[in-house]
Amino acid sequence: MSAILFTALALLASGTPASAAVTGPDQGADAVASESADPVTTLGGCIGTMCGLVYNYSPDTISVTMDWGDINGNIRYLYGGQNTQGWGDVDGVHVGPGTTRRVYIDSRLWGGRDDGYYNWGPGWHKIETDEIVYIQNPNG
Repeated sequence: MSAILFTALALLASGTPASAAVTGPDQGADAVASESADPVTTLGGCIGTMCGLVYNYSPDTISVTMDWGDINGNIRYLYGGQNTQGWGDVDGVHVGPGTTRRVYIDSRLWGGRDDGYYNWGPGWHKIETDEIVYIQNPNG
């Protein structure tokens, strides 16, 4: 595991995207534009056993994408009370029209965002490989 962590940190320091370290047939081109303000990047993947992970603590069904490079190409549904453990790298979460989601983000390694609570409006929101996202009830 320490070799994987060292490799990931070396890639980050060199400016090489983490997706360059992981190859696979499902890696796509740049993502399509979304309604959210999150940056659009190419599809990544898990680093070792660390993958983007989502816990749905709301009673609602949440759409997640497994491929930020083709958001609509690999959508799965996360029911209330479920999490994505064992699914692989989750790349994004969709918030429906007219809805705000209160989420807590825990960045485990490099922390692209600060740990803490965020309010997500409608559209797709990017999940980094080192992030665990806890979805709360809609509208706060």
